[in-house]
Amino acid sequence: MLDSSKSAEKKIPLASFFTGPGETALETGQILKEIVIELPRQRSAGCYLKLRRRKAVDVSLAGVAFQAETGSDGKTLAKVGIALGGVAPTPVRAPEAEAILVGLTLDEAITKVSDCAKIAVKAASPIDDVRATASYRRTIVDVFLHQCAQKVLSTLKNSGGN
Repeated sequence: MLDSSKSAEKKIPLASFFTGPGETALETGQILKEIVIELPRQRSAGCYLKLRRRKAVDVSLAGVAFQAETGSDGKTLAKVGIALGGVAPTPVRAPEAEAILVGLTLDEAITKVSDCAKIAVKAASPIDDVRATASYRRTIVDVFLHQCAQKVLSTLKNSGGN
């Protein structure tokens, strides 16, 4: 399926695409043709929050994406996705934090957001730099994850789930 030729098309899992700060799996002369995203099969909602300096280049100090999909019953979480940006050398997922919420009812999940946020913060490996300290970035991950999760779970609950 993967051809070593630079002119051949390759499929690269997103988890392998980012290889380091400002680096990707693309070789010289290659371009990204498309990103394939699986559409949710059930009700879903998502939220992305990004902190950046005002009037500065659009480089985030920290970012959190939270997406959830209900099961066919509309009342339990079948899938949860949590991604963090600006808090590690590459964008990262927080699978252990995601797993805390999968299988729970929407009401149960709302009560577990703090546990989920604590685990998500552990997935981050931020650095101190001129834009922000590592400690500040961890705090932002916690705050943004709470805000995103509450918004998404409330949206799902108010659109038909219990």
